[in-house]
Formats: sequence, C-alpha cells, structure tokens
Amino acid sequence: MSDAPPSAPITLVLPDGQAIERVRLYEREQLDTGLWMYRIGVPRWQNKDPAQRLPVRYRACGT
Repeated sequence: MSDAPPSAPITLVLPDGQAIERVRLYEREQLDTGLWMYRIGVPRWQNKDPAQRLPVRYRACGT
C-alpha cells in the first residue's frame, strides 16, 4: 500500500466511546456483502526506550 494523498480529517470513534482524531484513510473497498472495508492509520505513541516516547502510525483495517 503506497502513501495516498492527504484525505479529509477523520475521527475514529471506538466501541467504548473514545474518539481518536487525525486518523488517516488509506483505502476503502465495498465488499460483495455490501459492507465497506477501511484501511486506516491511527496515531499512537511507541515506547521502546523508557526515556523516550516516539509518535508512530499504526495501520489497521476493519468494517
């Protein structure tokens, strides 16, 4: 999957009600069942070194 041009701002709302802003939409596809599959990038923090936290983008997909 290559880097796509920037998309409109997206907010991801999780089942427990948490909202994550600045989510990136990479791709979407409508399945034969009529459902949509979305490939997104979610910002989060990575902590490999206890003294340093780095921002990373986690890629996921789901309907």
